[in-house]
Amino acid sequence: MPTLARKIEEIRKGTRRDQERNKKRSGKEQEEIRKGTRRDQERNKKRSGKEQEEIRKGTRRDQERNKKRSGKEQEEIRKGTRRDQERNKKRSGKEQEEIKERNKKRSGKGTRRDQGKEQEEIRERNKKRSGKEQEEIRERNKKRSGKGTRRDQGKEQEEIRERNKKRSGKGTRRDQGKEQEETRRGTRRDQERNRKRPGKEQEETRK
Repeated sequence: MPTLARKIEEIRKGTRRDQERNKKRSGKEQEEIRKGTRRDQERNKKRSGKEQEEIRKGTRRDQERNKKRSGKEQEEIRKGTRRDQERNKKRSGKEQEEIKERNKKRSGKGTRRDQGKEQEEIRERNKKRSGKEQEEIRERNKKRSGKGTRRDQGKEQEEIRERNKKRSGKGTRRDQGKEQEETRRGTRRDQERNRKRPGKEQEETRK
């Protein structure tokens, strides 16, 4: 035991000596590092100050050049735009109508106003259709889409539910819920009946 205690003490002393040596070394080294860092910072400050000034001058020159150029260019653009506007104003109503027609053919849809008018015409045409005709259209669309109208889909879903109910033997959630409610009622009835039993009978049941 004394040997172990001595060993631990020697390790501690050695560790302390190492720490002291590291402190002395690191202090000196750290100072050198700090000096180097400060020198670098000073050099960077001097360089960056000069460089930054040149960059600023260059930037200012560019800005000035852009201002002069853009002012002149912008003026030309404005003149051109004004000329176009004037030319458009002078165009006759007939010419504008022709342009609209040309654009309509190009896009294949026409202007918003034309589309609106077209939709209005479709609505009017649909209104005039007889109930029988509308029914035929629905059937045709149904066959085309393979789904039918929302009403048809609703009916179809109802049939699917019934079919699934028969297949699973459980029925829908609602049916299951009703069944569970009946079970609960039955259980409550049993509990009530058990409570009413005399003490002796309950004791025998437990046994």
